[in-house]
Amino acid sequence: MSFSEFKKFSQREDSKFNDLAHFFSNKPGLYLAYFLDRLNFTPNQVTLVFIFVGLLGCISLAYGYLFLSYILWRLHIILDIADGNIARKRKLFTSLGPILDKIGHHLIYPTIILSLLIYLKLPEEYPYLSLFFAIFYLVQWSTKYLNTSKKFLADHGKKTQYILKRIVINLLGIEGIYITLFLNYFDLINKLTIIYFFLSSSIVILFIKVYIIVKNSD
Repeated sequence: MSFSEFKKFSQREDSKFNDLAHFFSNKPGLYLAYFLDRLNFTPNQVTLVFIFVGLLGCISLAYGYLFLSYILWRLHIILDIADGNIARKRKLFTSLGPILDKIGHHLIYPTIILSLLIYLKLPEEYPYLSLFFAIFYLVQWSTKYLNTSKKFLADHGKKTQYILKRIVINLLGIEGIYITLFLNYFDLINKLTIIYFFLSSSIVILFIKVYIIVKNSD
């Protein structure tokens, strides 16, 4: 099968939304999926690889390998896209697939937050601040499973508006955390500024998401 045929058969129904949501990783994910499909990887096998790579990225950050950690983090997102591409192309959907995917995310995201705190050496210096940050960040992150992100990101046909919202969300998420860690690496920002900024933004985001949930429950 040619790459163009693979692309056609692996396309999502909500490709417009998803392509914009993952504008950095969507094309690499498609190319990697094509390569892995030719190696006869199953979707679930790719999911297991994405979990392993994601956790390896977290561990790398905890041990101080910032640049390696980011490469692995980006690769795990690309693999997360690739497994779905292969599943759609082969029409190979199992009940285990979504379970593995959720397990992966619920393992990786708490671990990356813990690794972030370890990397910045914050738990021993500021244990309560570290705890508050971890709680608020992970609580607001978990609300995405209540579809608050899609409701917030509804573009109403306005592509530019959607892209701007997506950039803001990325900058306030793990992508933004890595950017600030690179700034910290070059002594352009201190670690407390990073934590206070993302703690504050997490609290604001959590209140916005709660508002969306309450508004849509009326």
